[in-house]
Amino acid sequence: MEPLFELPIRIPPRHSRDRVRALHAQLRAAILQGRLKPGLKLPATRALAAAYGVSRNTVVAAYDLLLSEGYLVARRGSGTFVADVLPRFRERSASRGNGTGSDPRINPYWRQREPLPGDHPLLRVAPRLDFHLGVPDAARFPFDIWRRLTARSLRTASRRPASYDDACGRPALREAIAKHVSFARAVACSPSDVIVTAGAQQAFDLLARVLVMPGRTVVAVENPGYPPLRAAFAAFGAKIAPVPVDGEGLMVERVPEDAGIICVTPSHQYPLGVVMSARRRAALLDGLRTHFSGWLDPVPSAAGLHLCALADASVDMEAFVDKARERGVGVYSLRRYYAGRPGTPGLLFGYGTISEDDIDAALAILRRIPRVTTIQGGTLKSAGRGA
Repeated sequence: MEPLFELPIRIPPRHSRDRVRALHAQLRAAILQGRLKPGLKLPATRALAAAYGVSRNTVVAAYDLLLSEGYLVARRGSGTFVADVLPRFRERSASRGNGTGSDPRINPYWRQREPLPGDHPLLRVAPRLDFHLGVPDAARFPFDIWRRLTARSLRTASRRPASYDDACGRPALREAIAKHVSFARAVACSPSDVIVTAGAQQAFDLLARVLVMPGRTVVAVENPGYPPLRAAFAAFGAKIAPVPVDGEGLMVERVPEDAGIICVTPSHQYPLGVVMSARRRAALLDGLRTHFSGWLDPVPSAAGLHLCALADASVDMEAFVDKARERGVGVYSLRRYYAGRPGTPGLLFGYGTISEDDIDAALAILRRIPRVTTIQGGTLKSAGRGA
């Protein structure tokens, strides 16, 4: 058996979309850390696939990424080898950890910023029971209908001459969006008021470009709130003014008088437009209230794909999250959603992709984790079980 097979590589579950990136990330880390020495011949793709229980296509894709980045070299007739000379820029970024180095070519904002929630090496290996945030259940998506509509659209497009379309989006799509929001959200608008973007982040970027005067414009944002929104405005030089959020939403009376822009999410902190069943939601609440009543206080939520549970200020939530991940459960701390100094600690539970049976199993594991609290001097002290 070749030495590479001894690497402790963790592969996400079958059917996961992260398998290629997880294999790529762990092989790359092994190369950078010297566990795979320069000049080492790697196993054939079929052999590696059999060793780790993945498809050959997964291994081929991971190898191709490493080849394109310069970590591997292919020698015709001989095989694939670890490169003798590794890419210098890759080594620098790896040594900096989270990428907060001093490369003068990068915008100062991005050199100094803290990682956003969800930032991780390419890519993290998901825990077995994962309350991942902001992700819907792909199994519920109507792929058959989507394929039929896509095929119909492509047939229509094939009969039209190629041309540049309106930069704001296709007129027919903008008209459909205007009609929908007028009915569903009571927003009075016409197609000329609608701009179609590639996602929420591009929309934030466009708004910042148009509305922000660098160093002058004050932007009031929810705190805690959506970090990528803050990042988009801060990157263009806006002065970010965090405004507390209570049980009724943004505390309007705390908005600065000089705020030129106010960013709010009136429907839900993550307005994805997906509402899970009331029964399923009543179950990430009853479980929390029953088993964690001593230190977690769930915040009732009527929409979205996650809920939040607040904790006593003495709880070291980061330590609890780390202990949960060690036991195969992914939960997420509220800390990184605050701008500036963190406020009340809490946990975030996403339930778009986790089954009801797994929710119960995950809560049972969390209940057995010793709760950790902070004491004077910054040391940690176990405070009994989670429940």
